[in-house]
Amino acid sequence: MIWVRILVPVQRKFYGVLQPERLKYFFFSFLANTERLQTSIYKMNKISNYFRESYFELTEKVTWPSWIQLQQSTVIVLVATVIITALVWVMDFASQSLLKAIYSLFK
Repeated sequence: MIWVRILVPVQRKFYGVLQPERLKYFFFSFLANTERLQTSIYKMNKISNYFRESYFELTEKVTWPSWIQLQQSTVIVLVATVIITALVWVMDFASQSLLKAIYSLFK
């Protein structure tokens, strides 16, 4: 068995002193962190403004229906629902009867 030793040049690192490339990395990472912080603060401001404006719109700008208008609208919706349900039931019953008649021809 032959042992070969490969010599690789190793760069010395001075941990106590910031090297120029490390200083550049430190500076840009600091800028990135401040930009990230400003972005998160901006997003939080957007969220708080959204809730504040939503509350203002619901309390000041929206005209809510009166109790009588609300009852009338509810009755209209219920009647329309019953009519549409009956219409769908009639169409379902008619198609079922038609298909039964067609299938009975081929028995």
